[in-house]
Amino acid sequence: MDAIFATCVNCGSDWIVDNFRLDVQCVDQCGQVTMPRLCVPLTAYTGWKGLLMFGDTKQLEPTVLSTGLNEVVGNAKTSPLGLLVDKKFPQTKPNMQYRSDPAITQFPAAQFYEEGELVNHPSTELNSETKQKVRQVSMKHYDIKPKTGGSVYFFVDVAYGVARVVPNGTSLQNYANADAIVTAIRRLLKKGIKADQISILTLYKGQIPILYTKIRETTADPTASEEERTWVAEMQEITASTVDSFQGRDFDITLVDIVYASDHWDTLYQKSQQNSQQSDAWLTVSSHVKNPNRTNVALTRAKYGSIIFGQRKLLLESIKDKNKASNAMGLLVRDAAARGLIHEDKSHLDTHPEAVKIRAAIPAKVLEQQLKHADALRYGFIKDKLGKVRNQKFPVPAQEEVEAPRIPTATGHQTSIINMDETLDAMYGPLDADLDWAADEKAANTQMKDAGATDSMTIDTEMGDAGGQSGSGGGSGVAGSSEVGGWKPTAGTKIPW
Repeated sequence: MDAIFATCVNCGSDWIVDNFRLDVQCVDQCGQVTMPRLCVPLTAYTGWKGLLMFGDTKQLEPTVLSTGLNEVVGNAKTSPLGLLVDKKFPQTKPNMQYRSDPAITQFPAAQFYEEGELVNHPSTELNSETKQKVRQVSMKHYDIKPKTGGSVYFFVDVAYGVARVVPNGTSLQNYANADAIVTAIRRLLKKGIKADQISILTLYKGQIPILYTKIRETTADPTASEEERTWVAEMQEITASTVDSFQGRDFDITLVDIVYASDHWDTLYQKSQQNSQQSDAWLTVSSHVKNPNRTNVALTRAKYGSIIFGQRKLLLESIKDKNKASNAMGLLVRDAAARGLIHEDKSHLDTHPEAVKIRAAIPAKVLEQQLKHADALRYGFIKDKLGKVRNQKFPVPAQEEVEAPRIPTATGHQTSIINMDETLDAMYGPLDADLDWAADEKAANTQMKDAGATDSMTIDTEMGDAGGQSGSGGGSGVAGSSEVGGWKPTAGTKIPW
């Protein structure tokens, strides 16, 4: 049997089409692939008999660069898998996740998936050395559940972060968030975690150069001790990438940078002197940040530790209605607050050169008073907002009933949707019977040999072993979800969070 592995576009090259014949096509990440890209393998080959589509419609959608809101853009953002799911085509969903610690998946499970839809494999509850180190860092430096052993998942509220548009671009950067992340990396490395276990995920591409700049500045610090230089030098190996480019991958520890924050350097100093209603007027969150699919991917890449860096007040303000999907970021903060997993970071101010210059011109006592006033307004808003949304319900909108599709036959007649169980039995039943016969003959042959028989029939061992694998795996591929971003943890978790 021949097998080729290629992207949807590359598999349509003349060399591949001329040299390979495909019987079954398996297409991964069908929740993100566009319709035109999927058409390449479907139309480049003739005579193929089956198409298996894998993906997760709760993760990233197809990327569409157009900013217009019209029917064409709406259709382009609908993935083939999403369309089939909406049309009630047969699908199979796995019910077990093997990647992340239950503390990491608790919020994504409740936010993006139905209750009990997927569960954690017992192996995710094992208390590894890396998890222990992350918990120790969370307790010592972030005061996260010091009485119950810390947590591998928590939110760092970078209170004074400021987001700016990059020069000659549209992306954003946040100096305070970058400083807070570099500080977290130093603490993790000092605890004994390796640099190749850590990855930074950011919602904005413009933040990546700032992160690398801050890392280089740290590794070049002349005041660092010899011991510090040993592990600080490893920081050069840490990678930073956007959430959109990270789908389908995972890492031991992820540091998620939301980037989005107040949009002016003077917000904390000048607007803090205004009344609370005026100071909150600027608080808006872009659709890029509020996108539930992107949030799901960002929160579910980590295996042993996940630290989120954002601005708590801004994300809480994004809760404008009872739409569960669009309020994912705000509900993330609500969930972290309820679980005691928020650390307020006021030690990192905006270090953009312009901000540093302006602060230098403000007398220290005046600056201190302005920051205290800003803190009072922020605390009042957070307390009031959390009080309003703490017990608020965010129901999932009811989906419209869609009639099961009618599939055209070769003669042009319409027929009802196929019965998947019967179809799979018809496809694999004869093969399973042959394999069962081979296994029985092999067992009988073994017994005859043990009894000293000399006139025994031999069975091809490789055929028997391979057949067992085929028999156990046949019939699992249909349009459905193979990778998911969050799951509801099982009851009675054995380790502290």
